[in-house]
Amino acid sequence: MAIISLAPSRKLYYWNSPYPPIDQSASARQFSHNSTSKYWWSTIIKKDAEALASTSAVPPQSYNDADIGREGEIVEEAHRNFNNDTEQLVSSYREAEEITITLIEPELYKGATVGDVKLFEDILSDQEGIERVCKLVTPQLNTVLHVAASFGQLKIVKLVHKHCPSLCVKTNSKRDTALHYAARDGHLSVIRFLIENFKGDIETGNVQVGEGLLRMKNVDGNTALHEAIRHGHVKVAQVLLEKDEELATFVNNVDESPFYLAAEAGLTELVSGLLKMPIDHMVQEKQEGKTALHAAIVEKHTDTLKILIDQKSKLIKSRDNNGRSAIHYAAYSGYSQAISFLLENDVSIAHHKDKDGMSPIHLASINGHVNITQDLLKRCPDSRELLNQRSQNALHVAIECRKENMVSFMLEAPELEKLINERDVDGNTPLHLATKHGHAMIVSILVRDKRVDATVRNNEGETAYELALHGTSQFSVQKILSAVALKSANTPRSQRRLFFQKNVQDTALDDKATMENFRDRISTLVLVATLIVTITFAAGFTLPGGHNSDDADKDEATLLLKSTFHIFVISNTIAMYSSIVAAIMLIWAHLGDLNLLDFALRWSMVLLAIALTMLAVTFAAGVYLVVSKFAWLASVVSAMSFIFLFCILALFIPLQAPIFPRRGWMRFMSTFTLNFLLFATGLEPRGWLRD
Repeated sequence: MAIISLAPSRKLYYWNSPYPPIDQSASARQFSHNSTSKYWWSTIIKKDAEALASTSAVPPQSYNDADIGREGEIVEEAHRNFNNDTEQLVSSYREAEEITITLIEPELYKGATVGDVKLFEDILSDQEGIERVCKLVTPQLNTVLHVAASFGQLKIVKLVHKHCPSLCVKTNSKRDTALHYAARDGHLSVIRFLIENFKGDIETGNVQVGEGLLRMKNVDGNTALHEAIRHGHVKVAQVLLEKDEELATFVNNVDESPFYLAAEAGLTELVSGLLKMPIDHMVQEKQEGKTALHAAIVEKHTDTLKILIDQKSKLIKSRDNNGRSAIHYAAYSGYSQAISFLLENDVSIAHHKDKDGMSPIHLASINGHVNITQDLLKRCPDSRELLNQRSQNALHVAIECRKENMVSFMLEAPELEKLINERDVDGNTPLHLATKHGHAMIVSILVRDKRVDATVRNNEGETAYELALHGTSQFSVQKILSAVALKSANTPRSQRRLFFQKNVQDTALDDKATMENFRDRISTLVLVATLIVTITFAAGFTLPGGHNSDDADKDEATLLLKSTFHIFVISNTIAMYSSIVAAIMLIWAHLGDLNLLDFALRWSMVLLAIALTMLAVTFAAGVYLVVSKFAWLASVVSAMSFIFLFCILALFIPLQAPIFPRRGWMRFMSTFTLNFLLFATGLEPRGWLRD
């Protein structure tokens, strides 16, 4: 560790150690980690160097992505396990050396970026200037050589290297050398110069024994070759490999080899060259067991894919840590060309299953890739019989992931007819799953197909219709719409059950708990019913047009003989008495009997729907009577009333789907309303099995 003084009042403690520091005096620990490099980095700004006395450290532990967010906990646990070593480590840190650094001046920094040779010649003309240039760094600890190499200023690189050769292997805060920067930005001339003029005997603590400039790694474990390939600089990569073929075997901290990165970037020329290299142990896999072929398919590099299949056909059957081979990746991403190439070489891979039992046809169905499914069925017809670990076929998983296009395709394909009513491990058919997950549009598609058997029961003894009524409330609106679709198709229901629970004996709630859950709902409905009674009562004595003042017809309504007035009175009366009955029923629901609660909630909702609808009709009729002398205004009022009356019915019909009759005009109305509400409430499906 080094204490780097940037200013007299501010010191930067810069840790570059395989051991993570713990600041015992801080209430919150902040760690900047690299989960794959096996190195811990922490930058702590303090005003007093004596804070080191309270700092201890512990040896590093095994670390993976699952530990992200648990750094403090992991370090504390390690600290407890290694108490015996703490004192020794603290002592070594207390011996830290204070080093004062000099930040590069703006003029010199700019000169390095634009190639101001004269400026550097003047500065490097004497020993004092040489020593000064050798010590200058940027805030990220980049030397002048880093800056010049990054901008491809070869003349500046030559001048600096001539007078300060040790800068060639100096690293910045991320352990990048000047060669890393030149490779990253594709400056071939700078690369050649640094390689040809590197002196292996330069005294530096940054180069390990037996390791040269080309093999130096940064904090991510990348060599200059990794950086060149990652940024698509083929020529630079070729030059580096010509100098040291063994670079092809180096992997970074996430186990990515140059060969893997080249395939991932689609650098066909480089991939071909690497395959011709006489290195038998060239690493081809990365973390999680993915091969170069997996990478080429994910990025859809067709030319690279062809080369890999032709020259490394054994990669076709290679699987990652999840058991997925190349064809799984191609099917999931919808890469039809890859599917064709892979199946032409080996059709048996269509039966490959991953650890979850997912075959390529399952993964194609998950993302709705109809063309991939067609190709798989054409080349391997028996793939339709493949099941995952839950005994689900391709239609099951397509429905779970809400792929309407895939469902429609499978219903239209005669060879897939046996999938339509197949049951999974829980006894659920595709119709059950569509209902369970609240995919009302898919339910509507399925029930229109006469081959779909809606009478099938799952292992719980439920039909799809019963599942729609008694399932969980996670997708409440969609499940109501599913019930409407099932009802409109005359799907059967074996017995009457409480609409708010599947079976009282099967639930964990007792009668009292159930009543508590519905108490707020009942109170709200009572309030609504009371408001409707109040409004309709007032409307009954505040008639449109007022009363006659003649002695003969005194107190009679002025508009009594008009038919619209009759509609006003009838609809107002229906609204009032419907709401009164609903309020009384809801009061009875407070008695605590679950069957009575079920009955009251069912029918009070129907009565309130009627009351609100009639209230709307009452208002429309009353306004029409008042403005009837103006034909255009009366027409506008009538049109608006019909539109909103339809909307009211559309919103209430799905709520009452479980008790509406399954035939006649109500069935037609519910079907028509369903299509409208499916459009209004349609939700995009969430991705499944995404990495």
